[in-house]
Amino acid sequence: MELMLERASEQIEVALKGDFDASSTAAFKAQLDETLAAELASCVVDMGGVEFIDSSAIGELVALFKRLDAEGQNLRLVNVRGQPAEMFQFLRIDKVIPIEVAG
Repeated sequence: MELMLERASEQIEVALKGDFDASSTAAFKAQLDETLAAELASCVVDMGGVEFIDSSAIGELVALFKRLDAEGQNLRLVNVRGQPAEMFQFLRIDKVIPIEVAG
């Protein structure tokens, strides 16, 4: 999976491309931890390039949501489509984390 981070005013924008699974969660966590350690900010994750997500990646997103929420910050997932959108709806994650499904 490719991960691109960009700081935009008061938030961090993360663009993901490829499968978001157990093999990529450690890199995702490490890069976000490093970025958030410098300054905690709200986070927008663009999942437009993600075709597949597994339970470990969903767990990592839930952990990120809890961490940000505890500090009064927000997490939003945008451009979610296909299998990831189906998983978030099936697991009812979309009832807790704001998710924008791609048109």
